Amino acid sequence: MNRAADWNEFFALLKDVDVPEGFLSMEDRNQGIYARDPFDGWAEPPENPDDEIASESAPRASA
Repeated sequence: MNRAADWNEFFALLKDVDVPEGFLSMEDRNQGIYARDPFDGWAEPPENPDDEIASESAPRASA
């Protein structure tokens, strides 16, 4: 089945749908604007130079 047939079927089904007058009114859609920092409260983990050295000196599995 191609994508165009899927959309045509979808829109054909929408013709018979009874949507209430107030469905998704402007008040419902207006959720406000939130300016926030997605990294607020984030702290970088402390660097541990021993981890890097340990991983370099660890034996490696042969393929």
